[in-house]
Amino acid sequence: MKLTELLNLDELELAEAMTGPEFYNKLTSPEFKSKDTFNVTVPFKIDNKKVDLQIPITLEMGNLDQEVEQYLKATPELKKKFDTYAYWYDNFNKLVFGSMPENDACLFLAGCAYCSANTALDQNILEAAKLFDAVKADMALPNGKQMLEALSTNVKDNMNNETLAYLKTFQGKGSKYADLLAPKKDYKGGTVDAGARKGQDDVFSEITVSNAKIPNFNLFVKYYLANDGKITKDQLFNDLKGGKLKIGGTKINSFFMNLIFPGYKWDDKIDPATVDRWMIRVFFDKPLARMVEEDVSDWIQHITDQSKVKSGKKDTEETLLKKKQALLQKNKDGIVNAAIMQLFGSDEVRQNLVKILHEAGQKMGLTSYQLQALAWVNIRIRYKEPAAKFAKFEDVMDYAQEAAKGILKLDPNINGVMNTIKVLASGPRFKFKNKQDVVDTIQNRDAYQNVYYLPPKNDVEEKAKKKAAMADVKWGKMKVAVKDNNQVDIYDMDVSKKSPVHKIQAADRKSSLSQALRWILSYNPAPVATK
Repeated sequence: MKLTELLNLDELELAEAMTGPEFYNKLTSPEFKSKDTFNVTVPFKIDNKKVDLQIPITLEMGNLDQEVEQYLKATPELKKKFDTYAYWYDNFNKLVFGSMPENDACLFLAGCAYCSANTALDQNILEAAKLFDAVKADMALPNGKQMLEALSTNVKDNMNNETLAYLKTFQGKGSKYADLLAPKKDYKGGTVDAGARKGQDDVFSEITVSNAKIPNFNLFVKYYLANDGKITKDQLFNDLKGGKLKIGGTKINSFFMNLIFPGYKWDDKIDPATVDRWMIRVFFDKPLARMVEEDVSDWIQHITDQSKVKSGKKDTEETLLKKKQALLQKNKDGIVNAAIMQLFGSDEVRQNLVKILHEAGQKMGLTSYQLQALAWVNIRIRYKEPAAKFAKFEDVMDYAQEAAKGILKLDPNINGVMNTIKVLASGPRFKFKNKQDVVDTIQNRDAYQNVYYLPPKNDVEEKAKKKAAMADVKWGKMKVAVKDNNQVDIYDMDVSKKSPVHKIQAADRKSSLSQALRWILSYNPAPVATK
Protein backbone atom coordinates (compact mmCIF):
# COMPACT_ATOMS: atom_id res chain seq x y z
CA MET A 1 0.00 0.00 0.00
CA LYS A 2 1.46 3.34 -1.07
CA LEU A 3 1.50 6.50 1.02
CA THR A 4 -1.33 8.06 -0.96
CA GLU A 5 -3.49 5.00 -0.26
CA LEU A 6 -2.72 5.26 3.45
CA LEU A 7 -3.95 8.84 3.44
CA ASN A 8 -7.30 7.78 2.01
CA LEU A 9 -9.11 6.76 5.17
CA ASP A 10 -12.67 6.57 3.81
CA GLU A 11 -12.83 2.81 4.36
CA LEU A 12 -11.64 2.66 7.94
CA GLU A 13 -13.40 0.56 10.51
CA LEU A 14 -13.55 3.31 13.10
CA ALA A 15 -14.24 2.76 16.79
CA GLU A 16 -17.90 3.18 17.69
CA ALA A 17 -19.25 4.76 20.84
CA MET A 18 -20.51 1.39 22.11
CA THR A 19 -18.01 -0.97 23.76
CA GLY A 20 -17.94 -4.73 23.22
CA PRO A 21 -19.54 -5.56 26.59
CA GLU A 22 -22.25 -2.93 26.01
CA PHE A 23 -22.91 -4.39 22.55
CA TYR A 24 -23.56 -7.88 23.89
CA ASN A 25 -25.29 -6.79 27.09
CA LYS A 26 -27.83 -4.92 24.99
CA LEU A 27 -28.17 -7.76 22.47
CA THR A 28 -28.90 -10.34 25.18
CA SER A 29 -31.25 -8.13 27.20
CA PRO A 30 -35.02 -8.85 27.18
CA GLU A 31 -35.62 -5.35 25.80
CA PHE A 32 -33.75 -6.00 22.54
CA LYS A 33 -36.09 -5.94 19.55
CA SER A 34 -35.10 -7.42 16.19
CA LYS A 35 -35.36 -5.37 13.00
CA ASP A 36 -35.01 -6.17 9.32
CA THR A 37 -35.12 -2.70 7.73
CA PHE A 38 -32.49 0.01 8.14
CA ASN A 39 -32.05 3.44 6.59
CA VAL A 40 -28.97 4.33 4.56
CA THR A 41 -28.10 7.83 3.38
CA VAL A 42 -26.77 8.24 -0.15
CA PRO A 43 -25.18 11.64 -0.92
CA PHE A 44 -25.76 13.15 -4.37
CA LYS A 45 -24.80 16.44 -6.00
CA ILE A 46 -27.68 17.57 -8.17
CA ASP A 47 -26.76 20.76 -10.03
CA ASN A 48 -26.09 23.33 -7.29
CA LYS A 49 -27.61 21.24 -4.50
CA LYS A 50 -26.22 18.64 -2.13
CA VAL A 51 -28.93 16.05 -1.68
CA ASP A 52 -28.88 13.38 1.03
CA LEU A 53 -31.17 10.56 -0.05
CA GLN A 54 -32.37 8.49 2.92
CA ILE A 55 -33.67 5.16 1.73
CA PRO A 56 -34.82 2.06 3.70
CA ILE A 57 -32.94 -1.18 2.97
CA THR A 58 -34.41 -4.53 4.00
CA LEU A 59 -32.03 -7.40 4.74
CA GLU A 60 -32.60 -10.73 3.02
CA MET A 61 -31.80 -14.23 4.21
CA GLY A 62 -31.16 -15.63 0.72
CA ASN A 63 -27.40 -16.02 0.99
CA LEU A 64 -27.54 -17.31 4.56
CA ASP A 65 -30.39 -19.70 3.79
CA GLN A 66 -28.24 -20.98 0.94
CA GLU A 67 -25.35 -21.58 3.35
CA VAL A 68 -27.62 -23.51 5.73
CA GLU A 69 -29.16 -25.62 2.97
CA GLN A 70 -25.80 -26.44 1.34
CA TYR A 71 -24.32 -27.43 4.68
CA LEU A 72 -27.24 -29.67 5.67
CA LYS A 73 -27.34 -31.39 2.26
CA ALA A 74 -23.57 -31.65 1.77
CA THR A 75 -21.92 -34.96 1.00
CA PRO A 76 -19.41 -36.15 3.63
CA GLU A 77 -16.52 -34.92 1.47
CA LEU A 78 -18.08 -31.50 0.88
CA LYS A 79 -19.09 -31.17 4.52
CA LYS A 80 -15.47 -31.79 5.52
CA LYS A 81 -14.48 -28.83 3.32
CA PHE A 82 -17.24 -26.64 4.81
CA ASP A 83 -16.14 -27.61 8.32
CA THR A 84 -12.63 -26.41 7.48
CA TYR A 85 -14.14 -22.97 6.97
CA ALA A 86 -16.67 -23.15 9.81
CA TYR A 87 -14.19 -24.29 12.46
CA TRP A 88 -11.55 -21.69 11.52
CA TYR A 89 -11.62 -19.95 14.89
CA ASP A 90 -11.68 -23.18 16.90
CA ASN A 91 -8.82 -24.74 14.96
CA PHE A 92 -6.72 -21.57 14.92
CA ASN A 93 -7.18 -21.22 18.67
CA LYS A 94 -6.18 -24.85 19.36
CA LEU A 95 -3.19 -24.60 17.04
CA VAL A 96 -1.81 -21.43 18.65
CA PHE A 97 -2.45 -22.38 22.28
CA GLY A 98 -1.07 -25.86 21.52
CA SER A 99 2.10 -24.43 19.97
CA MET A 100 3.01 -21.54 22.28
CA PRO A 101 3.10 -20.77 26.00
CA GLU A 102 -0.22 -19.36 27.22
CA ASN A 103 1.22 -15.87 27.68
CA ASP A 104 2.63 -15.76 24.13
CA ALA A 105 -0.50 -17.30 22.64
CA CYS A 106 -2.61 -14.56 24.26
CA LEU A 107 -0.22 -11.91 22.95
CA PHE A 108 -0.21 -13.23 19.39
CA LEU A 109 -3.97 -13.80 19.11
CA ALA A 110 -4.70 -10.43 20.67
CA GLY A 111 -2.32 -8.97 18.10
CA CYS A 112 -4.38 -10.64 15.36
CA ALA A 113 -7.50 -8.86 16.66
CA TYR A 114 -5.77 -5.49 17.02
CA CYS A 115 -4.40 -5.76 13.45
CA SER A 116 -7.67 -6.82 11.84
CA ALA A 117 -9.25 -3.48 10.91
CA ASN A 118 -9.82 -3.24 7.16
CA THR A 119 -7.23 -5.95 6.47
CA ALA A 120 -7.26 -9.24 4.57
CA LEU A 121 -6.30 -12.40 6.47
CA ASP A 122 -2.79 -12.70 5.01
CA GLN A 123 -1.84 -9.10 5.87
CA ASN A 124 -3.62 -9.39 9.23
CA ILE A 125 -1.48 -12.36 10.26
CA LEU A 126 1.64 -10.68 8.86
CA GLU A 127 1.09 -7.52 10.93
CA ALA A 128 0.20 -9.53 14.04
CA ALA A 129 3.48 -11.46 13.72
CA LYS A 130 5.39 -8.17 13.46
CA LEU A 131 3.57 -6.64 16.44
CA PHE A 132 4.11 -9.80 18.52
CA ASP A 133 7.79 -9.97 17.60
CA ALA A 134 8.38 -6.24 18.21
CA VAL A 135 6.75 -6.12 21.65
CA LYS A 136 8.45 -9.33 22.80
CA ALA A 137 11.85 -8.09 21.61
CA ASP A 138 11.48 -4.67 23.26
CA MET A 139 10.30 -6.18 26.54
CA ALA A 140 13.59 -8.12 26.68
CA LEU A 141 15.75 -4.99 26.33
CA PRO A 142 17.17 -3.32 29.48
CA ASN A 143 15.26 -0.09 28.70
CA GLY A 144 12.68 -1.66 26.41
CA LYS A 145 9.70 -1.10 28.68
CA GLN A 146 10.49 2.60 28.94
CA MET A 147 10.72 2.86 25.15
CA LEU A 148 7.43 1.01 24.67
CA GLU A 149 5.76 3.30 27.19
CA ALA A 150 7.09 6.42 25.44
CA LEU A 151 6.16 5.20 21.97
CA SER A 152 2.65 4.03 22.90
CA THR A 153 2.00 7.38 24.62
CA ASN A 154 3.38 9.75 21.99
CA VAL A 155 3.01 8.10 18.56
CA LYS A 156 -0.61 8.34 17.47
CA ASP A 157 0.10 7.97 13.74
CA ASN A 158 3.06 7.87 11.37
CA MET A 159 1.80 10.16 8.64
CA ASN A 160 3.07 13.59 9.71
CA ASN A 161 6.55 15.06 9.97
CA GLU A 162 6.31 15.94 13.67
CA THR A 163 5.60 12.33 14.65
CA LEU A 164 8.27 11.04 12.30
CA ALA A 165 10.83 13.39 13.86
CA TYR A 166 9.92 11.89 17.27
CA LEU A 167 10.30 8.36 15.90
CA LYS A 168 13.75 9.28 14.59
CA THR A 169 14.93 9.88 18.17
CA PHE A 170 14.63 6.09 18.65
CA GLN A 171 16.88 5.32 15.67
CA GLY A 172 19.74 3.04 16.63
CA LYS A 173 18.37 2.30 20.12
CA GLY A 174 17.26 -1.21 19.25
CA SER A 175 13.48 -0.70 19.54
CA LYS A 176 11.74 -3.04 17.13
CA TYR A 177 8.40 -1.32 17.87
CA ALA A 178 9.84 2.04 16.74
CA ASP A 179 11.18 0.38 13.57
CA LEU A 180 7.78 -1.17 12.93
CA LEU A 181 6.02 2.19 13.19
CA ALA A 182 8.45 4.02 10.89
CA PRO A 183 7.50 4.08 7.17
CA LYS A 184 9.96 2.43 4.76
CA LYS A 185 11.53 3.34 1.43
CA ASP A 186 11.69 0.56 -1.16
CA TYR A 187 15.26 -0.75 -1.48
CA LYS A 188 15.02 -0.83 -5.31
CA GLY A 189 14.84 2.96 -5.43
CA GLY A 190 11.62 2.73 -7.38
CA THR A 191 9.22 5.59 -7.93
CA VAL A 192 5.44 5.81 -7.89
CA ASP A 193 4.24 5.48 -11.49
CA ALA A 194 0.79 7.05 -11.13
CA GLY A 195 -1.34 9.30 -8.94
CA ALA A 196 -0.53 12.37 -6.89
CA ARG A 197 3.01 11.21 -6.06
CA LYS A 198 4.03 10.12 -9.56
CA GLY A 199 7.79 10.16 -9.93
CA GLN A 200 8.49 10.32 -6.19
CA ASP A 201 10.14 7.75 -3.93
CA ASP A 202 8.08 4.64 -3.27
CA VAL A 203 7.35 4.96 0.46
CA PHE A 204 5.11 2.49 2.31
CA SER A 205 4.01 1.73 5.84
CA GLU A 206 4.23 -1.70 7.42
CA ILE A 207 0.84 -1.08 9.00
CA THR A 208 -2.22 -1.13 6.77
CA VAL A 209 -4.36 2.01 7.25
CA SER A 210 -1.83 2.95 9.89
CA ASN A 211 -3.53 6.04 11.27
CA ALA A 212 -6.46 3.89 12.37
CA LYS A 213 -4.46 0.97 13.73
CA ILE A 214 -1.64 2.61 15.65
CA PRO A 215 -3.93 3.78 18.50
CA ASN A 216 -5.13 0.16 18.78
CA PHE A 217 -1.55 -1.10 18.77
CA ASN A 218 -0.75 1.35 21.56
CA LEU A 219 -3.75 0.27 23.64
CA PHE A 220 -2.49 -3.28 23.56
CA VAL A 221 1.12 -2.27 24.33
CA LYS A 222 -0.08 -0.26 27.35
CA TYR A 223 -2.15 -3.19 28.60
CA TYR A 224 0.79 -5.55 28.12
CA LEU A 225 3.10 -3.18 30.01
CA ALA A 226 0.59 -2.75 32.84
CA ASN A 227 0.74 -6.53 33.36
CA ASP A 228 4.52 -6.72 32.90
CA GLY A 229 4.05 -9.04 29.97
CA LYS A 230 2.41 -11.74 32.09
CA ILE A 231 -1.10 -12.43 30.80
CA THR A 232 -3.29 -15.48 31.24
CA LYS A 233 -6.33 -16.37 29.21
CA ASP A 234 -8.63 -16.03 32.24
CA GLN A 235 -7.23 -12.62 33.11
CA LEU A 236 -7.63 -11.45 29.53
CA PHE A 237 -11.27 -12.55 29.57
CA ASN A 238 -12.09 -10.91 32.89
CA ASP A 239 -10.37 -7.65 31.93
CA LEU A 240 -12.21 -7.55 28.61
CA LYS A 241 -15.64 -8.16 30.12
CA GLY A 242 -14.94 -5.80 33.01
CA GLY A 243 -13.81 -3.00 30.72
CA LYS A 244 -10.21 -2.90 31.94
CA LEU A 245 -8.98 -4.04 28.53
CA LYS A 246 -10.22 -1.63 25.86
CA ILE A 247 -10.33 -2.40 22.14
CA GLY A 248 -11.54 0.11 19.56
CA GLY A 249 -14.75 -0.97 17.87
CA THR A 250 -17.34 -3.64 18.57
CA LYS A 251 -16.30 -5.60 15.47
CA ILE A 252 -12.74 -5.95 16.78
CA ASN A 253 -14.12 -6.87 20.22
CA SER A 254 -16.09 -9.72 18.62
CA PHE A 255 -13.08 -10.89 16.61
CA PHE A 256 -10.96 -10.77 19.78
CA MET A 257 -13.44 -13.01 21.62
CA ASN A 258 -13.81 -15.43 18.70
CA LEU A 259 -10.04 -15.82 18.43
CA ILE A 260 -9.19 -16.26 22.11
CA PHE A 261 -12.44 -17.59 23.62
CA PRO A 262 -14.25 -19.62 20.90
CA GLY A 263 -17.16 -21.48 22.41
CA TYR A 264 -17.85 -18.81 25.03
CA LYS A 265 -21.51 -17.73 25.22
CA TRP A 266 -22.17 -14.18 26.41
CA ASP A 267 -24.04 -14.56 29.69
CA ASP A 268 -24.77 -18.15 28.59
CA LYS A 269 -27.11 -16.83 25.89
CA ILE A 270 -25.34 -16.13 22.61
CA ASP A 271 -21.97 -16.73 20.97
CA PRO A 272 -20.21 -13.55 19.83
CA ALA A 273 -19.79 -13.36 16.04
CA THR A 274 -17.61 -11.08 13.94
CA VAL A 275 -19.66 -9.03 11.49
CA ASP A 276 -17.46 -7.23 8.97
CA ARG A 277 -18.27 -5.71 5.57
CA TRP A 278 -18.29 -9.13 3.90
CA MET A 279 -21.01 -10.28 6.28
CA ILE A 280 -22.96 -7.10 5.47
CA ARG A 281 -22.85 -8.27 1.86
CA VAL A 282 -24.17 -11.70 2.85
CA PHE A 283 -27.38 -10.08 4.11
CA PHE A 284 -27.66 -6.93 1.98
CA ASP A 285 -25.96 -7.46 -1.39
CA LYS A 286 -29.15 -8.27 -3.32
CA PRO A 287 -31.34 -5.46 -1.89
CA LEU A 288 -28.47 -2.99 -2.41
CA ALA A 289 -28.08 -4.18 -6.01
CA ARG A 290 -31.81 -3.66 -6.57
CA MET A 291 -31.53 -0.20 -5.03
CA VAL A 292 -28.98 0.98 -7.60
CA GLU A 293 -30.47 -0.93 -10.52
CA GLU A 294 -34.07 0.08 -9.86
CA ASP A 295 -34.80 2.62 -7.11
CA VAL A 296 -32.13 5.21 -7.80
CA SER A 297 -31.16 4.27 -11.35
CA ASP A 298 -32.40 7.65 -12.67
CA TRP A 299 -30.34 9.49 -10.04
CA ILE A 300 -27.19 7.54 -10.88
CA GLN A 301 -27.74 8.02 -14.61
CA HIS A 302 -28.11 11.77 -14.04
CA ILE A 303 -24.85 12.18 -12.12
CA THR A 304 -23.11 9.98 -14.71
CA ASP A 305 -24.40 12.16 -17.55
CA GLN A 306 -23.21 15.27 -15.70
CA SER A 307 -19.71 13.84 -15.25
CA LYS A 308 -17.04 14.62 -17.81
CA VAL A 309 -15.59 11.61 -19.57
CA LYS A 310 -12.01 12.27 -20.66
CA SER A 311 -11.61 11.42 -24.32
CA GLY A 312 -8.34 10.77 -26.08
CA LYS A 313 -7.51 11.91 -29.60
CA LYS A 314 -8.07 8.43 -31.02
CA ASP A 315 -11.24 7.59 -29.09
CA THR A 316 -14.07 6.30 -31.26
CA GLU A 317 -17.75 6.62 -30.42
CA GLU A 318 -17.64 3.02 -29.27
CA THR A 319 -14.69 3.75 -26.94
CA LEU A 320 -16.45 6.79 -25.48
CA LEU A 321 -19.57 4.71 -24.89
CA LYS A 322 -17.51 2.09 -23.04
CA LYS A 323 -15.94 4.82 -20.89
CA LYS A 324 -19.39 6.19 -20.00
CA GLN A 325 -20.62 2.68 -19.16
CA ALA A 326 -17.56 2.14 -16.95
CA LEU A 327 -18.26 5.44 -15.19
CA LEU A 328 -21.89 4.45 -14.70
CA GLN A 329 -20.82 1.15 -13.12
CA LYS A 330 -18.27 2.98 -10.96
CA ASN A 331 -21.01 5.29 -9.65
CA LYS A 332 -23.22 2.27 -8.89
CA ASP A 333 -20.41 0.46 -7.10
CA GLY A 334 -19.54 3.61 -5.15
CA ILE A 335 -23.10 3.97 -3.88
CA VAL A 336 -23.27 0.29 -2.86
CA ASN A 337 -19.92 0.54 -1.06
CA ALA A 338 -21.00 3.70 0.76
CA ALA A 339 -24.21 1.98 1.85
CA ILE A 340 -22.28 -1.10 3.04
CA MET A 341 -19.99 1.10 5.14
CA GLN A 342 -23.02 2.79 6.74
CA LEU A 343 -24.65 -0.53 7.55
CA PHE A 344 -21.36 -1.91 8.84
CA GLY A 345 -20.92 1.16 11.04
CA SER A 346 -24.25 0.58 12.79
CA ASP A 347 -24.09 -1.47 16.00
CA GLU A 348 -27.84 -2.01 15.70
CA VAL A 349 -27.40 -3.66 12.28
CA ARG A 350 -24.63 -5.90 13.56
CA GLN A 351 -26.56 -6.87 16.68
CA ASN A 352 -29.42 -8.07 14.49
CA LEU A 353 -27.06 -10.04 12.24
CA VAL A 354 -25.37 -11.73 15.22
CA LYS A 355 -28.79 -12.78 16.49
CA ILE A 356 -29.76 -14.17 13.09
CA LEU A 357 -26.46 -16.05 12.82
CA HIS A 358 -27.06 -17.52 16.27
CA GLU A 359 -30.58 -18.71 15.41
CA ALA A 360 -29.61 -20.07 11.96
CA GLY A 361 -26.50 -21.78 13.33
CA GLN A 362 -28.56 -23.72 15.87
CA LYS A 363 -30.43 -25.37 12.99
CA MET A 364 -27.12 -26.66 11.63
CA GLY A 365 -25.45 -27.65 14.87
CA LEU A 366 -23.05 -24.71 14.53
CA THR A 367 -22.42 -21.66 16.66
CA SER A 368 -22.99 -18.15 15.34
CA TYR A 369 -19.27 -17.57 14.81
CA GLN A 370 -18.89 -20.91 13.00
CA LEU A 371 -21.71 -20.05 10.59
CA GLN A 372 -20.19 -16.59 10.16
CA ALA A 373 -16.80 -18.11 9.28
CA LEU A 374 -18.43 -20.44 6.74
CA ALA A 375 -20.48 -17.66 5.13
CA TRP A 376 -17.49 -15.28 5.18
CA VAL A 377 -15.30 -17.59 3.08
CA ASN A 378 -18.10 -18.49 0.68
CA ILE A 379 -19.20 -14.88 0.01
CA ARG A 380 -15.59 -13.94 -0.76
CA ILE A 381 -15.30 -16.87 -3.17
CA ARG A 382 -18.53 -15.78 -4.89
CA TYR A 383 -17.11 -12.28 -5.29
CA LYS A 384 -13.86 -13.77 -6.67
CA GLU A 385 -11.83 -12.18 -3.88
CA PRO A 386 -8.21 -13.39 -4.35
CA ALA A 387 -7.42 -13.53 -0.62
CA ALA A 388 -10.11 -16.18 -0.20
CA LYS A 389 -7.37 -18.74 -0.96
CA PHE A 390 -6.12 -18.03 2.58
CA ALA A 391 -9.15 -19.65 4.13
CA LYS A 392 -7.26 -20.85 7.20
CA PHE A 393 -4.09 -20.01 9.12
CA GLU A 394 -2.37 -23.15 7.84
CA ASP A 395 -2.58 -21.68 4.30
CA VAL A 396 -0.57 -18.66 5.42
CA MET A 397 1.87 -20.96 7.27
CA ASP A 398 2.46 -23.13 4.20
CA TYR A 399 2.87 -20.13 1.90
CA ALA A 400 5.29 -18.25 4.15
CA GLN A 401 7.45 -21.23 5.03
CA GLU A 402 7.65 -22.45 1.44
CA ALA A 403 8.76 -18.98 0.35
CA ALA A 404 11.34 -18.79 3.15
CA LYS A 405 13.12 -22.05 2.28
CA GLY A 406 16.77 -21.38 1.62
CA ILE A 407 16.81 -17.81 2.91
CA LEU A 408 15.94 -18.33 6.57
CA LYS A 409 17.17 -21.05 8.84
CA LEU A 410 13.99 -22.40 10.39
CA ASP A 411 14.44 -24.10 13.73
CA PRO A 412 13.56 -27.81 13.43
CA ASN A 413 13.03 -27.94 17.18
CA ILE A 414 10.12 -25.49 17.24
CA ASN A 415 6.68 -25.79 15.73
CA GLY A 416 5.21 -24.38 12.53
CA VAL A 417 3.42 -21.51 14.25
CA MET A 418 6.62 -20.12 15.78
CA ASN A 419 8.54 -20.59 12.53
CA THR A 420 5.77 -18.82 10.62
CA ILE A 421 5.90 -15.86 12.98
CA LYS A 422 9.68 -15.78 12.52
CA VAL A 423 9.28 -15.69 8.73
CA LEU A 424 6.57 -13.04 8.72
CA ALA A 425 8.43 -10.79 11.17
CA SER A 426 11.79 -11.13 9.44
CA GLY A 427 11.50 -8.27 6.96
CA PRO A 428 9.39 -5.29 5.87
CA ARG A 429 5.78 -5.89 4.90
CA PHE A 430 5.36 -7.85 1.68
CA LYS A 431 2.46 -8.83 -0.53
CA PHE A 432 1.34 -12.42 -0.88
CA LYS A 433 0.93 -12.24 -4.65
CA ASN A 434 3.91 -14.47 -5.35
CA LYS A 435 6.52 -16.27 -3.29
CA GLN A 436 9.40 -14.46 -5.00
CA ASP A 437 8.13 -11.18 -3.52
CA VAL A 438 8.43 -12.72 -0.05
CA VAL A 439 11.93 -13.99 -0.85
CA ASP A 440 13.09 -10.62 -2.23
CA THR A 441 11.72 -8.68 0.73
CA ILE A 442 13.35 -10.91 3.36
CA GLN A 443 16.67 -11.16 1.49
CA ASN A 444 16.88 -7.38 1.15
CA ARG A 445 15.50 -6.49 4.58
CA ASP A 446 18.63 -4.51 5.51
CA ALA A 447 18.43 -2.45 2.30
CA TYR A 448 15.05 -0.89 3.13
CA GLN A 449 15.44 2.53 4.73
CA ASN A 450 13.34 3.90 7.57
CA VAL A 451 11.71 7.17 6.53
CA TYR A 452 11.55 10.04 8.99
CA TYR A 453 10.05 12.66 6.68
CA LEU A 454 7.14 12.76 4.26
CA PRO A 455 7.91 13.16 0.55
CA PRO A 456 6.81 16.41 -1.17
CA LYS A 457 3.12 16.30 -1.88
CA ASN A 458 3.09 18.42 -5.07
CA ASP A 459 -0.15 17.32 -6.71
CA VAL A 460 -1.73 16.60 -3.32
CA GLU A 461 -1.04 20.18 -2.25
CA GLU A 462 -2.52 21.42 -5.51
CA LYS A 463 -5.64 19.38 -4.84
CA ALA A 464 -5.82 20.86 -1.34
CA LYS A 465 -5.77 24.35 -2.84
CA LYS A 466 -8.59 23.46 -5.20
CA LYS A 467 -10.56 21.94 -2.33
CA ALA A 468 -10.06 25.11 -0.27
CA ALA A 469 -11.29 27.15 -3.21
CA MET A 470 -14.38 24.96 -3.48
CA ALA A 471 -15.10 25.61 0.20
CA ASP A 472 -16.07 29.16 -0.84
CA VAL A 473 -18.88 27.78 -2.97
CA LYS A 474 -22.11 27.44 -1.03
CA TRP A 475 -24.24 24.46 -2.00
CA GLY A 476 -27.93 24.30 -1.26
CA LYS A 477 -28.56 21.45 1.17
CA MET A 478 -31.51 19.12 0.66
CA LYS A 479 -32.76 15.90 2.21
CA VAL A 480 -34.96 13.33 0.55
CA ALA A 481 -36.55 10.79 2.89
CA VAL A 482 -38.31 7.67 1.60
CA LYS A 483 -41.22 6.43 3.72
CA ASP A 484 -42.61 2.90 4.04
CA ASN A 485 -45.68 3.69 1.88
CA ASN A 486 -43.55 4.87 -1.10
CA GLN A 487 -44.02 8.48 -0.02
CA VAL A 488 -41.03 10.74 -0.52
CA ASP A 489 -40.57 13.89 1.57
CA ILE A 490 -38.23 16.56 0.22
CA TYR A 491 -36.65 19.04 2.64
CA ASP A 492 -34.77 22.23 1.85
CA MET A 493 -32.39 22.26 4.80
CA ASP A 494 -31.60 25.96 4.30
CA VAL A 495 -35.30 26.69 4.83
CA SER A 496 -36.46 24.13 7.40
CA LYS A 497 -35.03 20.88 8.78
CA LYS A 498 -38.42 19.65 9.98
CA SER A 499 -41.00 20.71 7.39
CA PRO A 500 -40.79 19.22 3.88
CA VAL A 501 -41.08 21.67 1.01
CA HIS A 502 -42.64 18.98 -1.18
CA LYS A 503 -44.21 15.53 -0.87
CA ILE A 504 -44.50 12.86 -3.56
CA GLN A 505 -46.36 9.58 -3.50
CA ALA A 506 -46.53 7.27 -6.50
CA ALA A 507 -47.48 3.64 -7.06
CA ASP A 508 -43.99 2.35 -6.28
CA ARG A 509 -40.71 3.54 -4.80
CA LYS A 510 -38.89 3.92 -8.13
CA SER A 511 -41.64 6.16 -9.52
CA SER A 512 -41.66 8.30 -6.38
CA LEU A 513 -37.88 8.69 -6.48
CA SER A 514 -37.88 9.46 -10.22
CA GLN A 515 -40.47 12.17 -9.68
CA ALA A 516 -38.45 13.49 -6.74
CA LEU A 517 -35.37 13.85 -8.96
CA ARG A 518 -37.33 15.74 -11.60
CA TRP A 519 -38.79 18.05 -8.95
CA ILE A 520 -35.36 18.78 -7.45
CA LEU A 521 -33.97 19.61 -10.91
CA SER A 522 -36.73 22.15 -11.40
CA TYR A 523 -36.57 23.56 -7.86
CA ASN A 524 -35.10 27.07 -7.73
CA PRO A 525 -34.96 28.38 -4.16
CA ALA A 526 -33.74 31.82 -3.29
CA PRO A 527 -30.01 31.98 -4.17
CA VAL A 528 -27.57 31.30 -1.35
CA ALA A 529 -24.98 34.02 -0.84
CA THR A 530 -21.45 33.16 -1.90
CA LYS A 531 -18.20 34.67 -0.77
